[in-house]
Amino acid sequence: MANVLATFTSGLVVGSAAVYTFTSHFTEQSHVMNYKLQKAAAVLREASTGQKQTMPSWKESKPDVMNKYEALSSRLSNNAIPQAKTEWNSTVSCVAKGIADIEVDTDRLAALIRSD
Repeated sequence: MANVLATFTSGLVVGSAAVYTFTSHFTEQSHVMNYKLQKAAAVLREASTGQKQTMPSWKESKPDVMNKYEALSSRLSNNAIPQAKTEWNSTVSCVAKGIADIEVDTDRLAALIRSD
């Protein structure tokens, strides 16, 4: 049993690390690409109009997809997960109450066990 638990735990740790690494890499690369696109757009506007353009800063170049990701993450952690947890706890407590309310006829149960 300990072997199964150790395997499960190590798999969970490795899987979580892989997801975190992928997410971090995706975030960083999308930020870099968005920054380069905004900088290129500013250079092209400057070349076409002849007017000096302000270059975007690194902080201003946050991709729109990241804003959507953060909004979704916030909605999940603030609404969906607590609601699912509440429903799960309610279901478990109803089942536990149902099991606790079962009447067991011990004399009949003992007779059934002895007859075998």
